[in-house]
Amino acid sequence: TGISWKSINDNIKGDTIRKKFIKWIKLDIFNKIYLELKKDYLKNNLIQNLYVDSTDIANVNGVLDFGYNYKYKNKKAIKITTIVDNNQFPLFNQINKASDHDTKIMNNIVDENKLDINTSYHKPIYIAADKGYICKKIKNKLKNKNIIYVTPYRKNQNKKKEQINKKNA
Repeated sequence: TGISWKSINDNIKGDTIRKKFIKWIKLDIFNKIYLELKKDYLKNNLIQNLYVDSTDIANVNGVLDFGYNYKYKNKKAIKITTIVDNNQFPLFNQINKASDHDTKIMNNIVDENKLDINTSYHKPIYIAADKGYICKKIKNKLKNKNIIYVTPYRKNQNKKKEQINKKNA
């Protein structure tokens, strides 16, 4: 976040806070806390709408060597994909190469069943995504799992043909 360890607390040395933080990362404490919170959240909240999006983060310091991205003049970058619900609770996060297309990432999420939601309890479930996620293959895979995939039309997409197919279904 850009804040120094010293400025977090006046009573504790910044180096002590940093060492504890690193120790907790190595022990996977933050991930364990998140998984418990997610389990409790899914048990106590009805999930109906999900929203997926990705963002690219330029690799300024060269720490993460994931891939190159055209948005940053082919400089190294990463792509973070997040799926949230109506309450903006993050149900899924994944870090990918910046060069990976959104449909490839979403296809992997669906194929590997990473979106761990009980569709018999939480129904109907809608996943809303932007135009970068348009893919019939993903839509059909989610339909088989009783999840409705909602994306806007692209300019070059034949809207009339798809609307006729919806009426006949």
